[in-house]
Amino acid sequence: MTSNAHDPDPAASARAVALVRHLSAYHSMAHICHDPLTGNLWTPNLSALIGQNHFAANDVRDRHGPLPVPRQPRSPEFGVRSTYWSSRRPMHAQRLYDALAQICAGVIRGHGHLWLANRPQSIHRWESAGEHLAIQTAGTWLPEQDDKAWQATSAERRTFAALLWHPYYGERRCELTFTGIDLDVPSLHHLLNSYLLTDTELSLGVERWRLSDDPFADALGTDSPS
Repeated sequence: MTSNAHDPDPAASARAVALVRHLSAYHSMAHICHDPLTGNLWTPNLSALIGQNHFAANDVRDRHGPLPVPRQPRSPEFGVRSTYWSSRRPMHAQRLYDALAQICAGVIRGHGHLWLANRPQSIHRWESAGEHLAIQTAGTWLPEQDDKAWQATSAERRTFAALLWHPYYGERRCELTFTGIDLDVPSLHHLLNSYLLTDTELSLGVERWRLSDDPFADALGTDSPS
């Protein structure tokens, strides 16, 4: 719900509205204003707005299992920008850990999942809001040949896994969406790309990746060896 009553800074308010649109793209917005003739405060029929959000994000997220649904970015508005970044390569855990503060600088909201090279079986969910960041283990990637594992997951997850399946990486991938004000998108993408495994590191194979330092061990526990 937004208001323009006696707004001392219309530009800041417009930026705030744009930020809400980026963070809640599928939700209805109600605008409060004063009637120019009567001066009375006008409010919308809030009951009429209930049910207008036809996109049930929680239901979709539940059907997808441990993989959150990426938020597709909107066009920039009043300095508010959202960007989507993805990669099929895994991230180097130590390089990522050392740069967490740098990644989050200027980011108001972050959302997605990671594939860490030294934890090749685990999906790690990324949730950030301002200075607060949580990286948590959210499940495991679907194995290439395990009918029971595929049948145990939702039809939506199986469909997306099949569509996105890579002959080498399987369904493994990194996907992150970031929103901020005056966000330097090219620099942010460059940073994230620099934390991926290099060609040389990639060629060493999964068993060598597991031997690398694990700065997330205390927070995430151990990764399944299977």
